[in-house]
Amino acid sequence: MNQPKSLEQEIQELLDVAEITRLKASYCFGCDGIPSSDVNQNRHVDYEMVASLFTEDAELDGVGRCLGRDAIREYYRGIQRLPLAIHCVATPLIEVNGDTATGKWHGIIPLITAEDKVGAWLVGVYQDKFVRTSEGWKIKKLGFTPHFLTPAGESWATIRFLDPTYERRFGPKPEP
Repeated sequence: MNQPKSLEQEIQELLDVAEITRLKASYCFGCDGIPSSDVNQNRHVDYEMVASLFTEDAELDGVGRCLGRDAIREYYRGIQRLPLAIHCVATPLIEVNGDTATGKWHGIIPLITAEDKVGAWLVGVYQDKFVRTSEGWKIKKLGFTPHFLTPAGESWATIRFLDPTYERRFGPKPEP
């Protein structure tokens, strides 16, 4: 039978959830970067800051796949090719278990494709793992399961799987 948590444990868990929520928000704002006023120009993604949110041995597994902070840094340096991306996450479900935690969020990402400059919607679910470090909470694994990628203005209801033209629009998927 589970022992009831002390008031101190309850407060610590609330503080941990708040820090993980801020970590995810920092990730989203860092990924989005600063858009250019010209759709033909790259935006500035703070890939150094984004990489610092991950552990050294972290894993990125979703639309791209990378292992380790250096590979993750290079992945986010590469997504600057998209003129615009706005990561909107909602419905956080965060479970803390001591010095580890998991989190789920719905992700809705309006973006402009790199090659043909088409507005699109990428929608899916984040499933992340976190670990407490001496520097605070870090991302151990960032997972994203895409539900659909569809051009803006077209019905997402007719598209059930990730767009097969992903690589043409966004560039090659990173290798582990």
